[in-house]
Amino acid sequence: ATGVIAPADYQTDLTVEHLDRDDTVLKSYIFRSAWPTSVTAIDLTSEEAAAIETFEVTWRYQHFESSGVNFGDIGISATVS
Repeated sequence: ATGVIAPADYQTDLTVEHLDRDDTVLKSYIFRSAWPTSVTAIDLTSEEAAAIETFEVTWRYQHFESSGVNFGDIGISATVS
């Protein structure tokens, strides 16, 4: 029955950017007040010392905000009516 109870101690904002092949940001998302619900085990072996460790995290969040698509840099035009 111990642990953190204040949301500020375990929640944060996450930013995800959708990139094109030239690493130009096409669209970005900010997930507000996100917190992890599960984290998979991280295998800490010395078999592949030069490899990057990977693991999966499942997140929950309060809401998200997104930016517009940057059409100018990719040669696409759009009309909004």
